[in-house]
Amino acid sequence: LLSTPGHPPQVMVVTSALPQEGKTVTTMNLAVAFSQLGKKVLVIDCDLRRPRLHKIFRLKNTAGISSFLVGRIKIEEAILRYPGAPNICIIPSGPIPPNPVELIISKGMREMMAALRQHFDFIFVDAPPLMGIQDAILLGEHADGLLLVAWGGKTPRKVVQKARDEIARFSIKLYGVILNKVNLRRLAYAYSSYQYKYGEYRSEEEGRV
Repeated sequence: LLSTPGHPPQVMVVTSALPQEGKTVTTMNLAVAFSQLGKKVLVIDCDLRRPRLHKIFRLKNTAGISSFLVGRIKIEEAILRYPGAPNICIIPSGPIPPNPVELIISKGMREMMAALRQHFDFIFVDAPPLMGIQDAILLGEHADGLLLVAWGGKTPRKVVQKARDEIARFSIKLYGVILNKVNLRRLAYAYSSYQYKYGEYRSEEEGRV
């Protein structure tokens, strides 16, 4: 909320460097957290290759954003309310299209995002992983910026750096990296070990004075 001067980002794309890093669950948790602030939140499943959001929210995926972008339904028909949280609405992916990129860069996508900004305080876009496909980058052009999810302790540092560089290459704002599945016990052990070494270091320094 404090990431940009003036006002917080309204539309954020959530992606990851690699598959199975927990970006969809992270997107859901962000939506729930923001809705608890009393804000109207919309979650859009724009992973038009391997959509999962409807499975997590236990919704039907017979129609969604792909259906709207090919002209089969109106955008109002694609928006579903999540019964577990009254402030959250969801647009599922709909049937998997043969040409995801063409839909993402379409005029309909641009106009849809502009219209949805008028009705929701925050919009989270669940996007495919960055490595190997351009969907998340292209979606970033419709948003205020990206959030990058990484599996703490597992995703290689170089992969995260490469993903960051790819985002920067297209001049898209990166709001930060979310470390997911972090092993807190391991961190606690490392921190206590550091405290011990730091205390030992201080004792040696004081002994020299």
